[in-house]
Amino acid sequence: GFARWLDERKLTWAYEPHTLLLSDGRRYVPDFWVEEWQEYVELNGAHLPTDKADQAVADGHHVRVLQGLPAIRAFQSSFVVVS
Repeated sequence: GFARWLDERKLTWAYEPHTLLLSDGRRYVPDFWVEEWQEYVELNGAHLPTDKADQAVADGHHVRVLQGLPAIRAFQSSFVVVS
């Protein structure tokens, strides 16, 4: 899956490493932290709500939300490895 894709690109990542406290009092655990991007990545099913991820973005957290397999695949295919 996505972890293997990150590994193939030799990116440093962690799965669910942090819990973010949102401004509305809720807690949110993004799926991945990618060190080289200094960004969280949230993978979500096409029909699942993204309200916590959206709030995290609004709160200023660096979260990339990829909703649904087409979005994940489009992101992966557009990724360019910089050497």
